[in-house]
Amino acid sequence: MIPPSYRAIYKQLTWPKWHMEMPGTWCDVGMNTVRISEQTQSGDLDRRERQLALFVSVAFIIMTGGMVLLMYPVVFSVDDFPGKRTLRIAFFGFCALSALFVFYFRERQRTIRKLREQVLNELQRHIEVERQASVELLQTVPGLSHFQDRLAMQFRRAANSDEALSVVVVRLKPSSSTSDKNEALAAFGDAAKAMSRRLRVEDSIFQLDSARFGILLPNTDIASANECAGRMKEGLRDAAGAVGRFVFDLRVVNYPEHVGSAHELYEIVSGTIPLTKA
Repeated sequence: MIPPSYRAIYKQLTWPKWHMEMPGTWCDVGMNTVRISEQTQSGDLDRRERQLALFVSVAFIIMTGGMVLLMYPVVFSVDDFPGKRTLRIAFFGFCALSALFVFYFRERQRTIRKLREQVLNELQRHIEVERQASVELLQTVPGLSHFQDRLAMQFRRAANSDEALSVVVVRLKPSSSTSDKNEALAAFGDAAKAMSRRLRVEDSIFQLDSARFGILLPNTDIASANECAGRMKEGLRDAAGAVGRFVFDLRVVNYPEHVGSAHELYEIVSGTIPLTKA
């Protein structure tokens, strides 16, 4: 198990402030972030380790030096007394044990430092594996062409059977703490995974472009679509994590509430025309 003190090196603390949204409009998500950089955490850990080592060393030198100074006159000032040999053996034995203690302490320090480096390396490897898995997952999400085909089919079905059809559009944006491209892709992959877990059996998710996802909700009215959007927001908040890897907004488009044709629905989803209530 990875100690929390080491895991904190790769963590940052945030307090999210979420803004409420109106149905059929874009939902803005703001972040008030208090960042603790990994350099500060690592430097603080090293500084505490050095302080502890210095404290133990000084305390040991003071106690050992005091004992030696007190023992030396008694052992070497008088040559002829019955227990001279025993006292001198005890004196040199104490000096040898002190030296062994110093060696043991330094060896424990090196062992702890080595174990800490191993833990950090394993943690870094684990993070890289998770990041690669998220990137690969993102590549498996169907793209825009699949969305267009499914949208046309579902719209014809909804129009013929007089049913509702809703689309939730999710727009992601990497935060300032996620500057690397691979980290942004991994964060978007985690977002796609979080949204997929909250879909119904008949729902589908598609990647419209590099930073936008479309969720197709067959036979879903505007109220149910807004409930689904609420579940998506919960999943996205979890995927963003304490570090706030990305911010997001949601848009709900519904037929026949907002649009009257498949082309108009696609234009609104793609952002070509603004959303207006029918």
